[in-house]
Amino acid sequence: MFHVLPILMLEDDPRDAELVERQLRRAGLHMRIRRVDTEADFRRILQEEQPRVIFADYSMPKFDGFRALEIAVAEAPDTPFIFVSGTIGEERAIESLKRGAVDYVLKTNLARLPSAVERALRETSMRVARRQAEHMLREIVESSQDWIWQLSAEGRFTFTSPAVHTLLGYRPDELLGVHYAELLYDSDPVITASLLPPAEAEQFSLSGVVARWKHRHGHVVWLERNAIVLRDAADRIIGYRGSDRDVTERHEQEERIRRLNRIHRMTSGVNSTIVRTHRRTDLLEQACHIAVREGGYLWAAVTMVEQESAVSRLISWSGAQPERTDQVAQRLTASSANSYGLAARVMLSGAPLICNDLENDAQLVHCRDPLLALGTRSLAVLPLTVSGSPIGTLVLGSNECDVFDETEAGMLKELAVNIAFALQYYDKEDAVQFLSFFDPITGLRRRTLFCEVLARNLESASQAGRPMTIIVFDVQRLSLVNDAFGRSIGDRLLAQIADRMKRTFDEESIAHFGGGTFAVAFKEQIDPSETVRLQDAIGKVTYSPFLVEGREIRPSIRLGVAYFPTDGSAADVLVQNAEAALHKARQNGEKHQFYALMDNVRAEDRLAFEARLTNALARSEYRLLYQPKISIKTGRVVGVEALLRWSDPQGGTVPPHRFIPLLESTGEIVEVGQWVLEQAARDCRNWASMGLNAMRIAVNVSAVQLKRREFVEKAIAVVAGWSTDQTGLDLEITESMLLHDLESSASKLRRLREAGFRIAIDDFGTGYSSLGHLAKLPVDALKIDRSFTQSVSTDPDALTIVSTIISLAHSFDMSCVAEGVETAEQLNVLRLMKCDDVQGYLFSPPISADDIPSFVLRHHAASTGE
Repeated sequence: MFHVLPILMLEDDPRDAELVERQLRRAGLHMRIRRVDTEADFRRILQEEQPRVIFADYSMPKFDGFRALEIAVAEAPDTPFIFVSGTIGEERAIESLKRGAVDYVLKTNLARLPSAVERALRETSMRVARRQAEHMLREIVESSQDWIWQLSAEGRFTFTSPAVHTLLGYRPDELLGVHYAELLYDSDPVITASLLPPAEAEQFSLSGVVARWKHRHGHVVWLERNAIVLRDAADRIIGYRGSDRDVTERHEQEERIRRLNRIHRMTSGVNSTIVRTHRRTDLLEQACHIAVREGGYLWAAVTMVEQESAVSRLISWSGAQPERTDQVAQRLTASSANSYGLAARVMLSGAPLICNDLENDAQLVHCRDPLLALGTRSLAVLPLTVSGSPIGTLVLGSNECDVFDETEAGMLKELAVNIAFALQYYDKEDAVQFLSFFDPITGLRRRTLFCEVLARNLESASQAGRPMTIIVFDVQRLSLVNDAFGRSIGDRLLAQIADRMKRTFDEESIAHFGGGTFAVAFKEQIDPSETVRLQDAIGKVTYSPFLVEGREIRPSIRLGVAYFPTDGSAADVLVQNAEAALHKARQNGEKHQFYALMDNVRAEDRLAFEARLTNALARSEYRLLYQPKISIKTGRVVGVEALLRWSDPQGGTVPPHRFIPLLESTGEIVEVGQWVLEQAARDCRNWASMGLNAMRIAVNVSAVQLKRREFVEKAIAVVAGWSTDQTGLDLEITESMLLHDLESSASKLRRLREAGFRIAIDDFGTGYSSLGHLAKLPVDALKIDRSFTQSVSTDPDALTIVSTIISLAHSFDMSCVAEGVETAEQLNVLRLMKCDDVQGYLFSPPISADDIPSFVLRHHAASTGE
């Protein structure tokens, strides 16, 4: 219990005190007794010693026992107070217990005193622990962001935590006695009943139940509930207790992704119909049916202009209440001197019409009644344009508001372009020419059309200064499948591969060149050093086996890679070079081959290239560009990433993937990397002298650098004497760098961190890190790879991966940075998932050191509205 038990004894007779002490020692208690007989001494010892037990005689000449009890209860309520007296009677003993004493022992029966002390200490300890637990529980309930509540057996609130005000806008006291069903958005009895555990004896709880609730101000809040049943000793239900968590953002994001998946299925279905169907009416009817069945729209329609009369007519319709099509057609197609139908407006302007709130949109006041009668709440009217002239419209209606966001509208515009493209060739009755652009087995674009689309994307990439990656891959041993099972099985295998590609990639970025050869264009650069990421990018298509007529087939692939602009600036040249790399991979038996690293590039050219690279540092041909990093929370610039570029006198600006592997293979990366650190430090100090004091520069570190023993000392010397918590250098390392010598790497990183560097793991999620690695490493931040960022708003798998990385970073008290952010939609998803910082072309491409101060000032002014 205690090594030495401090006891305060209020006793005026030293002999009685000695008898008490002797009795306690005989019982084996180790104690230190301080005897007092005045109120002043009693108060002093009570404050100085903080005794564990108080003994008190009842009556003394100088001090009354009840007065001492009153003082002890006020100043030391957790210290047990025991009367030890020879004069206390039964009535006064009972009164003392009512006033706060824990026991009384007669001096004529001191043998009972040790057990009374032990029992008092035990009960006091339990009482203190219970009070602390109750206090802690109260703090948890009051500070929790989850709404914690308790209901009576009838379902009325008997307790709610303060979080209900944040979630639903009500004060806790306003809900006491209110039935929970009054707050539900849905009045369905089934939904209401599902929010409480069932009454069966074997059921005691429920978890993960999601329902819509009404906020005090009228809007909908999605809450996820966990609850238990409260029962009495007779197993009767006496109430319910549980908690609700706000999952509105998560639900809306999941719903949005489900909707985008539906749109993907719809566009894929329509594109397949375009390939299979050779008649205009069949295509338009099927497109409307697919839009309703796969796209989830309430109804779909197509209007076309009759060439003879120049009048717009409703050609195809699918969806709700077909008996109302005449009324809807009138609103879509009618035109007069004073007003135009919706389709006519769109064809006159040539621009899509998007309405996300039909009931309150003033521009549709003359057209909306029949549409509202159908249950329509959102509307999209898209022009079908042939040779620059609108010939009709694709019209889609939804029974929900705010359906057609930027991403969905963009996908629908592309679909309208594809339909119009097909109609152009139907009009010419040239099915042979049309089918020459699409493969009839897979429904994918053939080489010619793929290159046309790629050329447009290359033009956009060139204007934005953005690289691209072209991959051509083939299915190995396809001839064996054809020989063993027949050509039809091989064709079905190709069709299934194409279907997976449609679900994985944007359809305009994929193609089938014939046989087992396919192509994919990425609007980014996948470096040669990122082989895992490269294989993952295409491997999604063939990871799982294919089931073709009961046969399980596991094809493997081989691929060739070419880059824009380094391996060519024209679409057909890039495709040819990717095919040349694929041919080389077949010859060498490799899984993949990069055109830039092929042996068929003339040896003398490569040697000359390496020679120029060897002297590049001495000739001051390297330069650093910087890409700003932005805080999502504040909108401020919080740092930059340093990006190395080589200005080759003969070849112009060379991207990193062309020369960094050579620097690493020759060991020159050590010297160049040290120059990068020193130049970044010079730029950082220069910005600080210009007033940019809170600026940190992230520098990528090669595995070759980190392995060198002198790297840590040289890096520390670069920042010595000037770096601070807000101004300095950060180091970015990749996951793969840590796999071979984790302990040595962790030791070096700790020393660097102690010197003022911050450490980030770059391209997190593309390697093989584990929780065990993260726990051992002194890491400040995780960087989400751009491949996940760029598909986070469209790919549920990418959304899950990004959400997991952010949660993992925050669990380890790290920040999280997403790179490659190019759209406001990607930024919004990252904001919803509580990502900390972002970088990408949405904010700025890499810029020179001289441009950083003006960019920071402009961005600060824009974010603060100054």
